[in-house]
Amino acid sequence: MTEYIVRLLSPDNYADMERWIPSFLNINLIKATVFPAKVYTGLSESMIIDSCEDFDFAKIPKNFWGEYAFDLVLHGEKNIEFSIHIGIRDTSIQHNAINFRFNSEHIKNDLINLISLKNFFKESIPIFKFHSGTVYDRQATQRLGKENRPRYFSFENSSYPLEIHWMNYFGKPMLEFLTRSRFDHLKTCSEKFGLCEGIMVVLQQEPYDDKNSDHRQRRTQAESELGLADLLSEQ
Repeated sequence: MTEYIVRLLSPDNYADMERWIPSFLNINLIKATVFPAKVYTGLSESMIIDSCEDFDFAKIPKNFWGEYAFDLVLHGEKNIEFSIHIGIRDTSIQHNAINFRFNSEHIKNDLINLISLKNFFKESIPIFKFHSGTVYDRQATQRLGKENRPRYFSFENSSYPLEIHWMNYFGKPMLEFLTRSRFDHLKTCSEKFGLCEGIMVVLQQEPYDDKNSDHRQRRTQAESELGLADLLSEQ
């Protein structure tokens, strides 16, 4: 079984969580796959949120607010997990992020597919103005040695993942830095299209499997066409 993670990152901080978080929970893929969800409120305590409409900030324990960020993790009954990490003070220590974890069984059963994942990006990015996003095979981040993932590059006091996975979103700041001409050279992909002032790249229609050597070669070729290795060598 292959485990996948959708991750969207933004360096910006937002204080209006009572507006943003319900918007995330109202995303169609989240409503369809995560609820009812369990939220652990202590070492041996939890509560159930039946739907996005049932989410209530008043019921969230104070320990969910850290010194720098607010963290919420929803554990769905179908072995799907959705987490939200939002900065609550100005800091360059960490990105804001949302993560959606699922596995190949969900794809096999058509609970999740390429269309629903693309729609997830289309619904999520305008909410939070995310700068980057990926759908990746978790195995690809667990390899040891020189090829270990993720790889990052830095500009404008922020760090961004610089790589190609199954699905990839390069937001406006990344696109301005990388330039559109790089993406004109990208031929090893099944789709690339504009999205929220950035560009979305789908490596292949088939779910990426890091154990498949053909998939790894395709990924390496796409990164080569974008010239990502050259940028990494400059860091």
